[in-house]
Amino acid sequence: MAEPSHRLALKCRLVKGDEDFNIRGWTKDHAEDIISVRRCQLPVSSIPLYTLHQLLLTLQSLFADDVKSSLRSGDDVARVRVWIPNSSQPPAADSGAHELKVAYALMECDKDIQTVLQDLKDEEQLNIDLQLMTSNCRHPVGTHGVEGGDDGTDGPFPIDPQGQHVDPPIGGGMVDTPLVCDVFVAGGGSAGIGAALGAARSGVSVVCAHGRPVLGGNASSEVKLHMVGADCQGSRGKELEVEAREGGVLEEIRLDNSMCNPQFCAEMLDLTFLDKFRALPNLNLLLNTWLVSCTTDADGKITGVVAESQLTQRRYIITANVYIDTTGDGRLGAEAKCQWRQGREAQSEFKESLAMLKADTATEGSSLAFTAKDMGKPMPFKLPPTFNRRFTTEDCVHRRPSRLDYGFWWVEMSWPWDTVSDGGTIASGLLEAMLGIWDYMKNSGEMAEETSHWALDWFGYLPCKREARRIKGVYTQTQNDIIPTPTSFSDAVCHSGWGIDLHNPQGINDPARPPYSSTYVPYIYGTPLRCFVSADVSNMMMAGRLASFTHVAYGSQRVMATCNVHGQATGTAAAYAVLHTMSPQDVCKNPDAVWSIQQQLLRDDQFIPGQVNQDPRDKALTASITATSEQDTGPAKAVISGQTRAVFGKGGCMTSQCLPGTNRWISDGLPATLTLMFEEPITSVGQVELVFDTAMYRWFTFSVSREDQARMLWGQPMPETVKDYTIEAFAA
Repeated sequence: MAEPSHRLALKCRLVKGDEDFNIRGWTKDHAEDIISVRRCQLPVSSIPLYTLHQLLLTLQSLFADDVKSSLRSGDDVARVRVWIPNSSQPPAADSGAHELKVAYALMECDKDIQTVLQDLKDEEQLNIDLQLMTSNCRHPVGTHGVEGGDDGTDGPFPIDPQGQHVDPPIGGGMVDTPLVCDVFVAGGGSAGIGAALGAARSGVSVVCAHGRPVLGGNASSEVKLHMVGADCQGSRGKELEVEAREGGVLEEIRLDNSMCNPQFCAEMLDLTFLDKFRALPNLNLLLNTWLVSCTTDADGKITGVVAESQLTQRRYIITANVYIDTTGDGRLGAEAKCQWRQGREAQSEFKESLAMLKADTATEGSSLAFTAKDMGKPMPFKLPPTFNRRFTTEDCVHRRPSRLDYGFWWVEMSWPWDTVSDGGTIASGLLEAMLGIWDYMKNSGEMAEETSHWALDWFGYLPCKREARRIKGVYTQTQNDIIPTPTSFSDAVCHSGWGIDLHNPQGINDPARPPYSSTYVPYIYGTPLRCFVSADVSNMMMAGRLASFTHVAYGSQRVMATCNVHGQATGTAAAYAVLHTMSPQDVCKNPDAVWSIQQQLLRDDQFIPGQVNQDPRDKALTASITATSEQDTGPAKAVISGQTRAVFGKGGCMTSQCLPGTNRWISDGLPATLTLMFEEPITSVGQVELVFDTAMYRWFTFSVSREDQARMLWGQPMPETVKDYTIEAFAA
């Protein structure tokens, strides 16, 4: 066996504007060696509040991935020292420098990051000195992909001739890995994607733990359902009158995926989700990692969570300021012992006409999807010997197979089982039912001619789950907030509009009754922030189908595109709470805080009924607007109306909750120029934001259904979207 090596590498990357600062270094073969790696200097004014936090999280990640074996001893410490640049040399350890220590996978700060920056705010630059102490290094180190050194060597990790891995083989049990972040997100489905990206893009550090190998939940390649929402698959939309599609993070994902995935590959949608996460250095994604428990203090506040990856035998012990439950099943809320409910309320509880006469614990069912393909030749099908469920024409009276290429949402069941604890039983029953329906289509004689050349080319084993627990929030939204006319909420943070679909809990096991009932929702409506804040756990939020809705309201709120905007709103609010040292409960009670969150969401392209851009920092609102040409339906001045879409038509918002008109400039041909004139010169511009028309009245989302694909403009830019433009600034 090779002798223990003491070679270790440290690699860190800082980014300022278009410049990259790559810092790397390595020790020599001396157990007590301490090496100061390459230094860099950055102007303090250019460093966001969370940059040092990002640096620490980067180091934390490096330790977990590259040098963890050397840092298992309590004596091993990596040190980040920040000092005022009186000279090119760092001060002595006792000179009063701000010192931030990072131990293996655990961040411990002697001072708060913002306090450090406040102390240094008058300095012109910030020096960062990274030191790696390698005492007590005991484990051999193999090759890693670190760049070669400037001294002509092959880099810090010569190949170990014995081929030893960085870690010794792991035995039984789990390896504990502590993590610290500002916001923890449990779940990486549609709501979790919105929450994690919303929080991270707002400037805080985020850890997101997701139990599956890919992001997306029911929208992922594991389940292959398409994301529907307020636009009701395009039926609500009308050009220049009602643009109901979700904006923000989801519109960005859809547009990007359309251009990189014209072939409608489900795994490419997974990749688009992942790419958005990888683009953010302050977002740590833990795939194949399930939340398993949490700890709380005497007041019920969450003090930490535990998430486990059985794939890597790693147990993450995570501490955060705000915790967001986007698990769908409400696992975090249940572990925190907050108030939650499961099932259907009685009509008398919330005065809901669509509710049950008597409350029960029944939930909407889970479904299993398949795709099929015309093979151009006869394709027989025979049920496997142990799968013997068969269907008759009488069984299909309310569930007639309507297409061949993709089906069927109504292959659904839950009752009498529990969708959480009996998930395995439900999954097995769904597989039998799905194969039984395909057997009916192929072999019953009812559809033999049209299905003769068709064959299954994919089917899922992971059910699409619709309903489980719902967590009680500061406010519970009900049917009466949605129909017949929506409630105007001063703390609305997103929009919804899907119909109130209430599914038969027995699903396909109750063929005598329809699979669902649907009630049309006449208006786009808003959802208040209070629905996403736990009523009794002060630092917990939630987003998606598990948020604070009655069962009837949930019937409209549960769909994936809607859940995504829930998530973005919740993540943005969580970041605000962290940055302002407030609890989520305090935030939703503070009108100024709510207004600030709403304004941020509007800047991030979220539509909120009843809210318009009023940001006092937006200089465009003070400008005089002219254009070389304009149409009556799109005057130039409409670009600063404060609303970026049309929702005044039938099926849009109530007139009291939106602005009239198209809320955009429409030129009368090209080329065209829009001019903003200011009475006072603008001496400092932080950013220029332009919102282009992406035809948000159209049905537009990834789908594996060829029938739906044919309805969409996919794999090409929207014809309405500006192709090219220039921005020019002139001094008076």
